[in-house]
Amino acid sequence: MQINMELDDVLVKRAMDLTSISTETELINTVLDIFVKSIASLGEEKVFYKFRAITDNTIDSLRDNYFYFSDKDELNDPFDLNIPTSYSATDEEIINLGNKHNVSLENIYKIIDEKKLLKDTNLIESVNKVYKQNIGRIKIFCVSEVWDEELMWGHYADSFKGICFGYNTYFKNGSYLFKLEDDAKTGTNYRDENGNYIDLHSVKYKKTELKNFNIFIHDDKAILEGIKHKRQKWCYEKEYRALFLDDVNQPLSKKVKYSKSILVEIIIGHKTKKDQIKKIIEIVDAEYDISKIKFYKIIIPDDNLKLKRYELNFKDYLI
Repeated sequence: MQINMELDDVLVKRAMDLTSISTETELINTVLDIFVKSIASLGEEKVFYKFRAITDNTIDSLRDNYFYFSDKDELNDPFDLNIPTSYSATDEEIINLGNKHNVSLENIYKIIDEKKLLKDTNLIESVNKVYKQNIGRIKIFCVSEVWDEELMWGHYADSFKGICFGYNTYFKNGSYLFKLEDDAKTGTNYRDENGNYIDLHSVKYKKTELKNFNIFIHDDKAILEGIKHKRQKWCYEKEYRALFLDDVNQPLSKKVKYSKSILVEIIIGHKTKKDQIKKIIEIVDAEYDISKIKFYKIIIPDDNLKLKRYELNFKDYLI
């Protein structure tokens, strides 16, 4: 099994640490400690939160258990995915990049010739247009590490009249993963013996502006860094994002169905109307295993320091 192979790798990498162990008991305890920690790191779970106003779209996404992946133009930060471009590169830089990616010498020199053509303003505009079209193919679903940030409730959950969904993830191969339905397709999801998943990327907040993406000397990692970059003023969001690149010939649905098992928390704003709470709970009762989902309601504490929540008894709303 894959998990056993991964544990073996972890143990091998740390085997050198065992050379200093002096007694057999110490050796056994150390090996057991490494094994337990390895199991924990591979199976760690973490809940991520999605803040929503209670709209028809929110109700629909809950009833049909899907994540809605947004286009660039639908994001609330107008500078999000604004990755500046550059076309300056020396012949040597282009040759080095080509060699790195096993590009033939013939094609490397074609690229160098194209670079010279880009001194033409009209051609640069054409390349920019194609570049922006490709950026437009990126679809994003954003979540937060926290449920108790008041700015998130104010900006995304209708000023505490909305709702916050908590989705469970699993940590594997260095990433937190959302489990999707078996037939969900994004182009970036992957499967193993346990199911169908899409991974989350943590957003990096920076005071400095993003460096230009150079089409001649940068690779896909530079684009990914741009996708994960936001300005420092947004750091309160503590954002993670799942993403995929839409297929030009066969566009993928922006509604990606998640496994119902990952919805584990629903937090109600302290201003949310009772009839809306009742409707939410009735949908969950009809479509999910409601016994495995915890319901909470926000409390504004007297000390004005941090939001709190108390657990709701969902049965009170099913009478």
